[in-house]
Amino acid sequence: MAGRSTFGSVRKLQSGRYQASYWHEGSRHVGPNTYLTKADANAHLSGVEDRIRRGDWIDPEAGRVLVREYAEKWRANQAHRPSTAAQIETNLRRHIYPKIGERPIALIRRSDVQTLVKELSTTDGERKALAPATVEVVYTWVSTIFSSAVSDRIINISPCRDIRRTVVEQPKVEPLSVETVWQLIGAVPDRYRALIALGAGTGVRSS
Repeated sequence: MAGRSTFGSVRKLQSGRYQASYWHEGSRHVGPNTYLTKADANAHLSGVEDRIRRGDWIDPEAGRVLVREYAEKWRANQAHRPSTAAQIETNLRRHIYPKIGERPIALIRRSDVQTLVKELSTTDGERKALAPATVEVVYTWVSTIFSSAVSDRIINISPCRDIRRTVVEQPKVEPLSVETVWQLIGAVPDRYRALIALGAGTGVRSS
């Protein structure tokens, strides 16, 4: 027994529940969920139709790609310097893929990312905690990859939201005293004196 909505179709399964399906962009999409009533199935179709009209529709199949598969495709498309590319590959292989690499990207929740960050920050047996600065680097790449998945319309929203991390302490900068600056100015040739004064006053460094 099948029913037709203005957008897709609903059929009654042998179990007595209802299943919705629709066509979009040349493909037929059959929802993985079933519904107790035909009205519920049609409500699902209406919601999908609204998302398509707003441009918010995400192909349900797209989110089944594994985190590792999507991240490797993302990594291959980046124009990074060799040293940066090597750092990303190492961080993903050592710290990300063993934790969430084999899971569908759409099933990763905020709590999963928070757990990942906590585990990287905690000593457990022979595994030592990573330094806060290293955890921050790893998290930055994870967040970047999920943001890319949102832009690619693989997932609706990134799970990297409100993730608590250890604060990375910045080294305290102790400025030179005025007396020391004057001593340096007096100790260098005339052509360098303006450079010393500029650096002391603005914090500019030579590259």
